[in-house]
Amino acid sequence: MTFTGRIRTYLIIIALLPPMVIMSVVYFRTVKQLESSYQQKAYSKLQGYQQFDKRLRAGIRGQITGVLDSPTWRKAILRLRSGKRPAIEDGSLPPTLDFFEITDSMQTVVWSYRRPGLIGESVDWKIRQADTNGYIESVEYDRLGPHGAVGFYIPIDSSLAVYAG
Repeated sequence: MTFTGRIRTYLIIIALLPPMVIMSVVYFRTVKQLESSYQQKAYSKLQGYQQFDKRLRAGIRGQITGVLDSPTWRKAILRLRSGKRPAIEDGSLPPTLDFFEITDSMQTVVWSYRRPGLIGESVDWKIRQADTNGYIESVEYDRLGPHGAVGFYIPIDSSLAVYAG
């Protein structure tokens, strides 16, 4: 290669190399920042979902507590203890509760508000988490398998408990 050819090659390299290095550095930094931004957005969405889930579970737990504190349900539990079928009219449960069963100490359903076919059946609940009030959070199960429901198993006394969600 002649001297002129080498000078041309060096000039081309000098002209192209710095912009290529700068472009590659900018490209890789941008990709890294985008990935970091996607991770932060995903984390914030996950935090939002966890807060929503926590509020939902607290709301359901509060509704169940409210039902159990009502005079109608206290009378119903007294009737159950005496061996009589409780007389509960429609509308005494919040519409957000999908199921509400009273079970005995062997977890057999003795009374059900919305699923009368479960009376006499055993509730197969799996403990997810227990809290300080005696509420046991579970995943809803029946003969068909697990359902996407939040269930709470709440002991009333040594012989009866409420399974609702």
